[in-house]
Amino acid sequence: MAQASLPLLEGLKQNLAPVASRLPAYTRLLASLYRDPATSRRHRLWLAAGLGYSLSPIDLIPGLIPGLGQLDDLYAVLRALHRVLTQLPEERREAHLKAVGLEPGTLEEDLSRVRAAMGLLVRAGLRGAVRAVRWTARQAGRVGVAALRLGWRAARSLRSRKTRTSPAQA
Repeated sequence: MAQASLPLLEGLKQNLAPVASRLPAYTRLLASLYRDPATSRRHRLWLAAGLGYSLSPIDLIPGLIPGLGQLDDLYAVLRALHRVLTQLPEERREAHLKAVGLEPGTLEEDLSRVRAAMGLLVRAGLRGAVRAVRWTARQAGRVGVAALRLGWRAARSLRSRKTRTSPAQA
């Protein structure tokens, strides 16, 4: 079991370590964009929606689901940043990214990394669910076979009692 989870952990680490190292820069970028007087009201709403979703206890994927619940929050913030940045003129976009120490393609790469990590977790969860269904079916089959054996034994026992008592009654 522990060996099966090692590739999953390595995959998550490989995908998410670079993103995690850039979280402070993304926080500064969000604040910078929100405070910029040239940022439109609509763009501020997108930024507030992404941040609000990540802070809200009501999510599409609850935070109680390990990993996925946190990744969807991260994805919402990164997606809001991406949406706002792609609608800015190129010089403003590059100025904001440079101010926080990010390269122009980094956000797209990190969105891909978060999506890949979510895919790893979903696939691992599905594999676990399939294993659980197979185990349950095996256990149900064993119980069913045991019940049939018990039923046959009881039926044979009753038949043998009837045949023993029948001649004695006659």
